[in-house]
Amino acid sequence: MKRKRARRGLVPLVALTLALIMALGTVPHVALADEADGAPVRAGVTASDDGAGGEGKVSPVPPVGVASPGDGPSSSAQGTVVENPLSLERQTGASLREELTAGGVHVESEPLRRAPAPTPQAVEVTDFASLKAAIEGKQPFVTLKGNDFEFTETLGIDYALTITAGDGFAPKFFRGDSFYGTLIKVSEQGSLYLGEDGTDVNLVFSGKGKNGAPQGASALIETAGKLVINGADFVDNTIGYVEVDSKKAPMIANGESASIVFHCGSIKNNRTHQQYTLNPNTWPFAPGAILLQDGAQMTMNGGSVSNNKALNWDASMAGDVGAISGGDVTGNPGQTAGAILAQGARAAVSITDGNIADNDAADWKGAGGIKVCNGAGLNMTGGTLSGNKGGIGGVLIGDVLYDQLNGKRKNMAADELRQIAGQRSNFIMQGGSIENNAGSYFAGGAMVSGNATFTMNAGSISGNANKDGGGGVLAYDWIIWEYAGSEAGGSDRPSISSSEWSEIFPAAFTMNGGTISNNKALGEKFKELGGFGDGDGGGLLVKSNEVRLNAGTFTGNSAGKHGGAIHVKTVPYRLNVTDVLIYDNGSDNEGGGIWICPIGDFEAKIQDGAVIYGNTAANAGDDFYSKEKHQDFFNVESKNHFSVILPERFPDGTKISWYSDDHGTRYKAGDAAVAPTVLENGEKGYKALVNAGDASASNLKIFNNHAGDGGGGIGSNGYLEIGAPTEQNPPSYKDLKVVKEWDGTLTPSEVQIRLSINGREIETVTLNEANDFTVTFRKLPAEINGTPIEDLISLEEVSERPDWVGFVVGENIEHGKVTVETWNENGGSYSERHQVLTVKTRNVINDDKLVFVEGTKTWQDDGNKYGKRPDSIKITLRANGVDKQTIEVTQKDGWKWRFDNLPKYEDGKEILYSVAEEAVAGYVTEINGYNITNTWDGDAPDDPVKPTPKAPRTPATPATGDDGVSLAFGVALLGSAALLIGLLGRPREDS
Repeated sequence: MKRKRARRGLVPLVALTLALIMALGTVPHVALADEADGAPVRAGVTASDDGAGGEGKVSPVPPVGVASPGDGPSSSAQGTVVENPLSLERQTGASLREELTAGGVHVESEPLRRAPAPTPQAVEVTDFASLKAAIEGKQPFVTLKGNDFEFTETLGIDYALTITAGDGFAPKFFRGDSFYGTLIKVSEQGSLYLGEDGTDVNLVFSGKGKNGAPQGASALIETAGKLVINGADFVDNTIGYVEVDSKKAPMIANGESASIVFHCGSIKNNRTHQQYTLNPNTWPFAPGAILLQDGAQMTMNGGSVSNNKALNWDASMAGDVGAISGGDVTGNPGQTAGAILAQGARAAVSITDGNIADNDAADWKGAGGIKVCNGAGLNMTGGTLSGNKGGIGGVLIGDVLYDQLNGKRKNMAADELRQIAGQRSNFIMQGGSIENNAGSYFAGGAMVSGNATFTMNAGSISGNANKDGGGGVLAYDWIIWEYAGSEAGGSDRPSISSSEWSEIFPAAFTMNGGTISNNKALGEKFKELGGFGDGDGGGLLVKSNEVRLNAGTFTGNSAGKHGGAIHVKTVPYRLNVTDVLIYDNGSDNEGGGIWICPIGDFEAKIQDGAVIYGNTAANAGDDFYSKEKHQDFFNVESKNHFSVILPERFPDGTKISWYSDDHGTRYKAGDAAVAPTVLENGEKGYKALVNAGDASASNLKIFNNHAGDGGGGIGSNGYLEIGAPTEQNPPSYKDLKVVKEWDGTLTPSEVQIRLSINGREIETVTLNEANDFTVTFRKLPAEINGTPIEDLISLEEVSERPDWVGFVVGENIEHGKVTVETWNENGGSYSERHQVLTVKTRNVINDDKLVFVEGTKTWQDDGNKYGKRPDSIKITLRANGVDKQTIEVTQKDGWKWRFDNLPKYEDGKEILYSVAEEAVAGYVTEINGYNITNTWDGDAPDDPVKPTPKAPRTPATPATGDDGVSLAFGVALLGSAALLIGLLGRPREDS
């Protein structure tokens, strides 16, 4: 058998490689020291959070069985400690890797393997007595190797303790028959880790006694320090009637040093009973599952909080809640809130992920999902609130103030109202979803009430429903309770002005982005939730003067009565919207786009105004409908409002044509347009027709919404203003006056002027003697996206006259040369500041700009006697003898031609133009200036002699015989030589 002889040098190199690889097993263990407590960990680095709401930090990854820094106590271990983790590879393996690579051996990039640090020895306990002894002895690691731990007293922990469960054990902590206290209390200096990081401790804290009966009188666990839950379950704890001013729950964290980090496990099936009181200042604070107070925080990364009941007032989780970045809070019934109640200036809830679902608040003033009040804050960047039910389905910011204010407004001064308002609460939504929640009385999705604010920058509020109003969002400042259109509503006017009221109770909703979609305000028309009430504002119900809709989308929302997307409930509420598209909305009765009630006002201005068209209504007013005006009984401002002002243009300057569209006399094609600039105390419907304007600049989009009675897009019983707010008082529009002047050598003639704004054609008008060659483009937007309209305007004269030229005097419309006027319409009932821009254009003879060349063909052939005249000829224009363009001329053209818009000069010299004709068979051509005469040449043959084509050449025959043999032999010889060279180059073989 033959074997290959290895190449020189390969055997020693392989041997060296094997030796070095074997040497890796002797690399000493290296541990990384955590800067906080020196806990040894294995090699590797991860980004982590300490779970207490602090900043994330880069932490080493611990070995299996060793608590991670931040989530477990420290311990000692054998091995070298490396202060700088980045130097680890360099100290242990970099030089070795470099040596192997230099030797010609390929090294994979897999990190070197090291032995893990040894797990610290844990004390094993089997019952309550041994557990108590271990804790009193301050043992840092305890392993439970028993199933029943019957507590007869509270165990206090004032150091760092990790509790794990032995394999095959299912330990349970429960109270003895005569013990009703808390099982474990962690002091401010203590830390308790239930399970190691990533390992479920499989431990149950039970509220039942040894015999299985409820044994709960207080919390299962309380902490003033740090509590980290890696899998424990807290179940079946029942707390009896909690007296006024007391604070109890199955799990309590108290104080600024207290934190709960919940990674895994559950808190479920707990009950807390509370004494009933109507005074919110003396409510017992007793949630069904978790209470966090006086600065305590919770971080929920996973696990579940489910089916915990807070009877009478509170929620499942209450107090200074902290962060929710994962896990589920589901199926919890409560009174004030089903899932979470954050109350007080210290309280703050941050939701980045997780699911808060199917919770229920029994109180008609409670929130099924989350309530934040009295100075608390909520920040949502992710996660989902879904399927929750209550008076408010999803989120309540602030308090429902019916009991505090109803019937008392007229007797309360500002200071007393401020005491009721308390501290301001805030909700900022930057992501996530509030979806499919149901409100039995107020909003389905979210309600901002009283002294509170809600800012929506992104995210989705979708699929929520409410019986009365505000399917998606309700903003309510409580200045009224009864409908303002009735005398009963006017009997409870506050003692202060509406502007003062808004300072105390803003109920502010600001929308800068996001989507409000597919929400329903059901009302009496729908029975999905046993509907009652009005059913106004499918997407948003406005009962506040502090609603700002800057950007975002309303789509797919519906209302039983008014305002499929948005409804302004009544006076004295005022809503201003800008840069809005209202399109493709519908109503089963009136006002597919906008509907205004008998006590409402409407004013639409072009500046930052509306694009409204393409809406439909079953009975009247496809795009707009206004009811006949009635007396306004609720006159906080002592003023009746009866006017409607419709826009003449879109924000981009596109002209709107309005048409009458009333009951019984609907719009039909061919109707004459109307100009409803001001409508006072009349009932009228309108349809808008436009050459679709540019809606791309609309920041707020309202489309595909529906109302049962009026206002598929927007309905209003209050004051609705579209466009730049009145209080800013800018010039809301500008007129452009164009005056045509004529050169003295020209006879004035009718011309057309085309106006373009920002490159978009807007309007073309005719100037003639009848209008004194003057036209005014009225009510153009004063600016577009911050740019003055005069910087965006361009004018073009549309004319077919090549013998004169029109141009604008001056290259630009200068700001300093405009005339500022004030326009008062209808005897001063409506006034608006505006500016008039005057532009002059002039027409001059075309003697130094452009020329034209025209000519005629003359045939001299006895009327085409011989039938040889062609159907067309080709004429070429030459400039200074150079061909410029060629055209085809036919009998249909009258055998005439014309070259227009030709430059007269080139390089300061006048251009000499001439024409030439492509030769016509049988004719002699004569050119006289730009005219051409073709004369039949009778001596010319009818059919020219065609040349006889030459015979094609016979291709040469390819070579054959000896030449082919020689070529084949040469190729074979070259192949043999290559084969021989390959054999000689192979490694030698030995026998």
